[in-house]
Amino acid sequence: PNVSIRGVGAFGNTRGVGFYVDGAETFDDTAARWGDLERIEVLKGPQGTLYGGGTIGGALKWITKRPDPSAPSGRIEGEFGSYDTVDVEASLNLPLSETWGARLFAYPSSDNGFLTNRNLPRVTGAVNQADPDIDAKEEKGTRLSLAGDLSDRLAVFVSSPFSKSPPAITEIDSGISKADSSRLRAVTTTSSNHFCP
Repeated sequence: PNVSIRGVGAFGNTRGVGFYVDGAETFDDTAARWGDLERIEVLKGPQGTLYGGGTIGGALKWITKRPDPSAPSGRIEGEFGSYDTVDVEASLNLPLSETWGARLFAYPSSDNGFLTNRNLPRVTGAVNQADPDIDAKEEKGTRLSLAGDLSDRLAVFVSSPFSKSPPAITEIDSGISKADSSRLRAVTTTSSNHFCP
């Protein structure tokens, strides 16, 4: 997304605000959903000294909740509505030992949309064979985190996300095609269209 902080954002092909998840910069899926968050930090720019290029406007940092070895816990919430809308988020925290814990976050989201491609015949007589539900979307993702102490002075935190985003819709001669955008990444990110404190 094109984010601006204090009026400074992207210019040309250069990003003006950096996106970071648990301290690691993310270049793709900056508009993806990142739930089960501890907090979101907004750093007013420029932040080039600490975070390098692409942060003249500032930086957005998503900090996910760490696994808690003290006690098990969980959370689930859902949203259901018209057009067969289903949106569920769930998180589960599991202690593995006195100093180690694991945390799982997952979400499925889908709806049929409100647009319908009727595939009407063209002037030439040809008929599109495109999917009638061109506005339908399905999104899902998971994140597994592991944290613990290796010694009194050394701790480890590892997080691995997977997400399947809504397909991009591209118009071509024969109709509408959908491009699947599944990704497996090594680090994580929450959605934000415009952040301006």
